[in-house]
Amino acid sequence: MAACAAMFGKLQRSRRLDAVQSGCTALSIFKQGDLMVVANASNSWVVLGTASDDGVITPSSSSST
Repeated sequence: MAACAAMFGKLQRSRRLDAVQSGCTALSIFKQGDLMVVANASNSWVVLGTASDDGVITPSSSSST
């Protein structure tokens, strides 16, 4: 936690970066057999889909946080 606070302090003092308006997102997908776990943080969007043999991708579901 101290490392995060120290880095945020450096970012706040930067004149080239607006630390308040900046951010990041994270998205992680784990698939094993028929099980798929999707985790997202911040304002990430996830769209799951399937690809046909001819390369056409069809979305099957989506989620957002």
